Amino acid sequence: SAEQAINIARGNYAAAQATLTSAQAQLAKLQAGATDEERAIAKLQIDRAKDSLWAYQNQRDAIGGYDDKSAEYTLARGNVAIAETDVQIAQIQYDQMLKGARTEDLTMAQADVSQAQAAVSTQSAQVAQAKAALDSAKAGVTQAEASLIIAKAQLEQRKADVDSAAAAVQQAQAQLDLLKAGTRAEDLAVAEAAVAQAEAVLSEAQNALDDAVLQAPFDGTVGELLVEQGELVVPQATVVRFGDLTVMEVETTDLSEVDIDQVQVGQKATVSIDALDGKEFAGTVASIGTIAGASRGDTVYRVVIDLSGADISQLRWGMSAFVEITVR
Repeated sequence: SAEQAINIARGNYAAAQATLTSAQAQLAKLQAGATDEERAIAKLQIDRAKDSLWAYQNQRDAIGGYDDKSAEYTLARGNVAIAETDVQIAQIQYDQMLKGARTEDLTMAQADVSQAQAAVSTQSAQVAQAKAALDSAKAGVTQAEASLIIAKAQLEQRKADVDSAAAAVQQAQAQLDLLKAGTRAEDLAVAEAAVAQAEAVLSEAQNALDDAVLQAPFDGTVGELLVEQGELVVPQATVVRFGDLTVMEVETTDLSEVDIDQVQVGQKATVSIDALDGKEFAGTVASIGTIAGASRGDTVYRVVIDLSGADISQLRWGMSAFVEITVR
């Protein structure tokens, strides 16, 4: 299955390369302009259209006069009208060929090249990802190592998606500029919608790239890493324990219901830490739990003691403490 994935990825990469080559050739053709042979052919097409027009005019005139109402004469007049249109079309095409490619056409062709280059980058990343999967299988590395390799390839894929989406925005903008050069309001609305869609795809790709990086929601300290390097992380899994240690709080676990009515927010409290040889810290009652819990068969309430203003440099996350609250 890994070898098949590589073959598919290589085929897609070759197709992307071919598309890029075609887009580059089209751009070069527009930049170079029409050849002498192409101009000569366009001139001959004008002559041929005129010959057809003369033939149809002679056929019409041979049938009857302008007031002739016969079906045969009506058909002959229609053929003359079509031939006149063919002459006009051939002349317009020849004149356009002499003028060369418009700026809008060159911009559109350049956008096609950029999109094709982005597609090559995308397919290259997919080939790299498929090779990584195959190498992982042959080498017999652990699941964690294989997950790390795939994750790196996926990150590169996200970056390639961003490049591809940016190229799509450029292409859609070029298409809009081309239509603004001369087209209907309906076509302009369609082009503007295409630009908005491409920008949405770019935003989605950028969001996917941003989601590949784990960022802390605020400044703080990492207390514990719960995963190893290379380990595959599933959604909703806890990866790190993280907190702001510039301010410490103490939570009680055994304040009985018979004492809770004596405790109020704002009362002074003294916190002693056995691990620090009983060192005491001054604090204040910050909050009192509204829902009771249970501890050793007793009904207890959670009280939070705020240690703001105390020297907490020696305190560590998770230390045991004894709390004494001054109620009078």
